[in-house]
Amino acid sequence: QALEIYRANTALGALAQAELKRILSFTLVSHVGYLVFGLAIATPLALGATIYYMVHHIIVQTTLFLAVGLIERRAGSTSILKVKGLMRAAPVIAVLYFIPAINLGGIPPFSGFIGKFALFQAAAQVATR
Repeated sequence: QALEIYRANTALGALAQAELKRILSFTLVSHVGYLVFGLAIATPLALGATIYYMVHHIIVQTTLFLAVGLIERRAGSTSILKVKGLMRAAPVIAVLYFIPAINLGGIPPFSGFIGKFALFQAAAQVATR
């Protein structure tokens, strides 16, 4: 329950932002909760899932920050209020941002889903003992 409160607070913080870099910073902090969750379970499956999720998160979050750098270069801003029409103006950059973003959200079949699923599977195993 504490994990859900923590995630909700950081998600609300992200929603209040208009700058892409700040939004990504809030999501980075909120996903640390998954790592703490896996460490708290402390089973071999949970620790393996935590390591997997950590590597996934580092790669995806780095990709998103690099994509935001490309957006800033192309649009001249990272404000979501000023970056409208990016799909039409720079479709490749838009896709380079969109794919890691849905991955971070844990949409199947991406690695974010696999990591989150493994963490919750580890928690379910502990709960059924």
